Amino acid sequence: MCLEVVAQRRNPTTVTAGECMARTPAVCHPEDDAYAVLARFAQSQSRGVVVVSDENELVGVLTLSVLASRAAAAAQELYAALQKVYEENTSRAGSTHGRRRDRHSLVASA
Repeated sequence: MCLEVVAQRRNPTTVTAGECMARTPAVCHPEDDAYAVLARFAQSQSRGVVVVSDENELVGVLTLSVLASRAAAAAQELYAALQKVYEENTSRAGSTHGRRRDRHSLVASA
C-alpha cells in the first residue's frame, strides 16, 4: 500500500485500502504444493497469495518471504539427512574394508 501511495504521490490519509488492493488477487488452496503456489506468485507478480478453502473462505495469506523461509528450512533438513546417510555409508564402508583385510590376513596366516 505504501508503494502505491508514494508512486502516485497521493495523500496517505485519504487513500483507502480498496484503492490499493489488487483487483484479482493470486489465490491458492491449502493443499496446493509449493510449486503451484510459486507459479501463482510468478503469474501475479505479487508478494502475497490469498489462501482459501474449497468454499472460498479465507484461510490465510502466504507471503513469498514465508515460503522462502520454509523452503530454506526444508533444504537444511534435507542436507542434514543426506550428510547423515553419507557419514553412515562412509563408516560402513570403512568397517567392511577392515573386515576384508582381516579375512585376507587370516587366510594368509593359515
